[in-house]
Amino acid sequence: MWRTLFKFDYPQMFGRTVVGARFDVKNNRTLAPVDKIYGANLYHGTAFQFDGLGRHLASTLVGLVGSFSDPRLTQSLREKVDVRDPHAWTYKVRDATRR
Repeated sequence: MWRTLFKFDYPQMFGRTVVGARFDVKNNRTLAPVDKIYGANLYHGTAFQFDGLGRHLASTLVGLVGSFSDPRLTQSLREKVDVRDPHAWTYKVRDATRR
């Protein structure tokens, strides 16, 4: 399992209404004859540390590409934009199990 913590540039969306959200990901690796697909989860980041996972926002499967899209992701983004929170972080977690 690996985790990645990243920060969205929320201030660029301040003053707008969030009606939907999608987070696209791409696996940067060499193509293989048999492609592997991994489960991935998106969480709100509560702290800049390995155990800083907050509420679950979305799940997807990632081979070469994947897309996170879920009402929880939209709601979380809407909340951050509505309160103008420039300090929000998000974790992406990939499970180690092949699908």
